Amino acid sequence: MYYTIFLLAIHTGMRRGEFLGLRWQDIDLETGYINIEQSLVYDEDGFRFTEPKPKAHN
Repeated sequence: MYYTIFLLAIHTGMRRGEFLGLRWQDIDLETGYINIEQSLVYDEDGFRFTEPKPKAHN
C-alpha cells in the first residue's frame, strides 16, 4: 500500500501539502490526471486546507 503512495509522490513532484490534500474527486483514473485543488497546511491555528501555491517557473 505505501509503495503506491510513495511512488506517486516521487514521480509527480507534488509538494507535501498538495499530496496530503488530495481527495478521490481530484483523481481521474480514466485519463490518468490529478487536479491539485487544495493543500493541507499547519500553522498557529492548526491544520487547514488552502489554495495550492502556484507552480514555480525557473
